Amino acid sequence: MRQVGILIAIYVGMLVGMSAHAEQRRLVIPYNDMVFQGQNKLMLKQEIKRHYPRLNLRQADLVRVRLVAKSKHGRGKASLFVGGRYVDQRGVAGSPQAFRHDVPRSFDRVDFFVPQRDRGVWQIHLEGII
Repeated sequence: MRQVGILIAIYVGMLVGMSAHAEQRRLVIPYNDMVFQGQNKLMLKQEIKRHYPRLNLRQADLVRVRLVAKSKHGRGKASLFVGGRYVDQRGVAGSPQAFRHDVPRSFDRVDFFVPQRDRGVWQIHLEGII
């Protein structure tokens, strides 16, 4: 059976207690064997709430997102959309041969850094076969 997958690591800055001290947390959202075709939106806040139901995102700022994925023909695109604007767009590498295999080195690692922390919408927009 063909194993492909997408994994998203989300880094959020959160205020700790009553102080102004911020702590960074790494949250992982697995998409396992899902294949996205065409244009798709991954709603990061909703996925965080689903996987981490006790986490309060009201005081959280998005710091960084790492997308671990591959595109079937090497022409996939991923864009980070935060607080009503596009932060960055990156290509997602891949090939038909690598798309069929599950080895870690066949996946591209795409990092998005958020220059100004924003508490609005957090989404990844995908284009292509990813």
